[in-house]
Amino acid sequence: MEHNTNEKTVNIADLLIVLKKCWILMLIVGVVACCCTVTYAFLTYQEEYTAEYSLVVIRNDSSNPGYTSGDYSIDLYMVNDITILLQSPGFLEGVANNLSQNENFTQKQTVSNKSLASAMKVDTYEDSRVITFSVNAKTKEDARIIADTICNEVQKDVQENFGVDRIGVMPGYVSEGPTNSKLSILDFAIPVVLALGVFIIFLVLYISDDKITSPEDVEKHLGLSVLGMIPNVDDAGKVKGRYYSHYKYSGYHKDLAEGKESASK
Repeated sequence: MEHNTNEKTVNIADLLIVLKKCWILMLIVGVVACCCTVTYAFLTYQEEYTAEYSLVVIRNDSSNPGYTSGDYSIDLYMVNDITILLQSPGFLEGVANNLSQNENFTQKQTVSNKSLASAMKVDTYEDSRVITFSVNAKTKEDARIIADTICNEVQKDVQENFGVDRIGVMPGYVSEGPTNSKLSILDFAIPVVLALGVFIIFLVLYISDDKITSPEDVEKHLGLSVLGMIPNVDDAGKVKGRYYSHYKYSGYHKDLAEGKESASK
């Protein structure tokens, strides 16, 4: 007699069985987690305003008005150098020091080169002398002050380090309203992940359960066919009629139980 030693595989029917067992708990966990994340997002929300400015790399030497193709090539090469300068820790540290001395800037206590690096984004374009950068701040005025300070600082550093005056500032703008939203994708992803975690736990328990509780389990695990089933007389009163009516099933075995008790007396 051979036993079925194949490893237990999970099919769609098994997934549906597990889902049927835990979908209510999954729903509860998902709803509770969603309420918690949304509430936390609203309580911790801070408005952010964005200032976007553009720098153009072009020679500003008035003593030599002729502009040649060689100047154009130099300007294109300098775009990369200035982009690196804008994101360098030393440059951002100088900007942070200037901001900390500005009386109109309200974020003096939290400004640093790291905070500026995380709040600033720099973009360049192929074969273009324009460098665009944007910064975020908690107020509209702070965003404008940060952008203006960066422009002034980069003009001064290019003049001192490269010995040329090639930075022009194009008109920028500051957003009228907050540019960040109260809710993010993460706020909705967390409840979904937790609900899936509940499903995975139930699925692991289902897979690891090797108890034989039905004729299907006998055929599946042992490879044997079930010829018949013997009812348990002691548990007759606890069985709810699935294939037979409860009245007939429980009454029949109740009579057997009473006859058994009378015979013992």
